[in-house]
Amino acid sequence: MSACHAWYCIVRIAGCLSFLKAWCDGVRDEFARAEEENEDRGRNEDMSSTYATERQSEGDLQGGYGLMGNGGQVAKKVLLVDDEPDVVIGARAVLEVGGYVVSQAANGLDAWDKMIVDKPDIVILDVMMPRMDGWATLDRMRLDDRFRDIPVLMLTILGEPHNFGQGLRLGCTWYLRKPIIDYDGFRRLVAGIIEGTASPPVSEPEQ
Repeated sequence: MSACHAWYCIVRIAGCLSFLKAWCDGVRDEFARAEEENEDRGRNEDMSSTYATERQSEGDLQGGYGLMGNGGQVAKKVLLVDDEPDVVIGARAVLEVGGYVVSQAANGLDAWDKMIVDKPDIVILDVMMPRMDGWATLDRMRLDDRFRDIPVLMLTILGEPHNFGQGLRLGCTWYLRKPIIDYDGFRRLVAGIIEGTASPPVSEPEQ
C-alpha cells in the first residue's frame, strides 16, 4: 500500500469517527432534553397534586359543592377547553378540589361534541387552538339556542386591548390572561361567574 493511499484511508476513518461522535452527541442531547421535559412535567403534576391535597385537608370545597354535597346539590359542571397540558393540569386540579366536575377538550370541535352530550354550567375557553379556535367556538355558541346562555370565561395568553374587546363583542362573560397566578382567586372567579355574582368586566381584569 502506498503512503498516499494509507494517508487517504486514515483521513476517511478520521472523518467517519468525527461524524459518529457528532451523531452520538446529538442523540445524547435529545435524551437530555426529553429527560428535562419529563422532569418539568412531573414537577407540575406534583405541584397540582400537592395543592389539591392541601386544599382538601383544609376542607376548602366551596363553589362546586361536591358531587352530591351541600344538602344534596348536584356538582356544577365545567368544560375546560385548552390544548396546553400545563394549563389543564393546574386548572383542573383546583376546580376538582373545589367540588366541580371537570371535563376537557383540546379544541373547539371536541368541545362542541362534549357540550352536545353533557351541557356544562360554564366553559373555560382558550383562544389559540387547532381545528376550531376560541373565537369561532364562542361565536358558534352564541348563535345556538342550546348554548347561548352558558357563561364563558376566556382564558388566553392574548392580552392586547383589541383581543379583550373582541372577546366581549362575541359574548364572553369574563376575560382572563394566562398564566393563572392566583389559583384560589381563579376558583372564586369561576364560582362567581356560575352564580351570577361576578360583574361583567368593563376593562381588562388583572390577576
